[in-house]
Amino acid sequence: VRLFDDGRRLAEENRFAAALELFRRVEALNPDFPLIYVNQAVMLKELGEREKALELARKQEGVRPRDPRVEYNVACLLALNGRHDESLRKLEMAIADGFAGCQTLETDADWDALRAHDGFQRVKRTVCQAN
Repeated sequence: VRLFDDGRRLAEENRFAAALELFRRVEALNPDFPLIYVNQAVMLKELGEREKALELARKQEGVRPRDPRVEYNVACLLALNGRHDESLRKLEMAIADGFAGCQTLETDADWDALRAHDGFQRVKRTVCQAN
């Protein structure tokens, strides 16, 4: 747990490569550590390795199916990789499974390319009206 916490602290300091290394060490010690793959995926995204990030997030989906945090991150990575329709479907799944982050949808830069998209606006309205 200490390595993971150290990795989170490094990530908050924008030291993504160092955080990724710690998250990989956590995985080596305990591959079942909760959300370890999605945390690595976020670091890879920040380092510009979006396809690798998506692969790891999908791996996390296999370990934690129907987890709205994982589904949300997969949706973001799909959007960043230009797979907009698929990202919106995944975002809808995250909402159905409990994601309720209206403010997150309004401010998360991962959605910048889709902000004006009718589908994104519809999904965002659904989340924001429910809160």
